[in-house]
Amino acid sequence: MITTCGLGFAAFRRRKNRWRKRKLATHPDYRLDQYDAQKRWRQKHPEYWRGYRATHPDYEQRNRALQRERNHHRRKDWGDCKE
Repeated sequence: MITTCGLGFAAFRRRKNRWRKRKLATHPDYRLDQYDAQKRWRQKHPEYWRGYRATHPDYEQRNRALQRERNHHRRKDWGDCKE
């Protein structure tokens, strides 16, 4: 069981997220371990995102729109670098 030391759960989660962000930024071994764990999870659950997108069409539409915007900015930035 997770103890929150008298904190509300939201405050506990914020504190934990700050700790994790700091740990990822300052400990390369921890960062690599987290990356490897996430990679193993993705390999064990290859259908997860396909199912998520099928049940959350708003997420998919928003993501596609944001990706189009990122692609547009990337093309625009590279257009300035002609030889």
